[in-house]
Amino acid sequence: MNICKKYPDGNPAKNPYQSEQWADFQHTYTTISKAIEREKKEREKQQEEEEEGEATMVKEDIRSGLEGSEDKATENEYRKEKKV
Repeated sequence: MNICKKYPDGNPAKNPYQSEQWADFQHTYTTISKAIEREKKEREKQQEEEEEGEATMVKEDIRSGLEGSEDKATENEYRKEKKV
């Protein structure tokens, strides 16, 4: 009896049903792993976008603060000129 002909993978302990179950398990595991990795990447992208959005908001706040201070400076200069 030649084991290689009866069991092509060389392991007589495995039967075809077990190998099918193993293949199903591997497919499921791979699918779930890929989904988890995809979700991690999406979360990282969202965090980066939120951080960029916050940085943009801070820059806009600084700019609006500067614009307001320029307006106040102009008002003060106008008042000084008006008094003189």
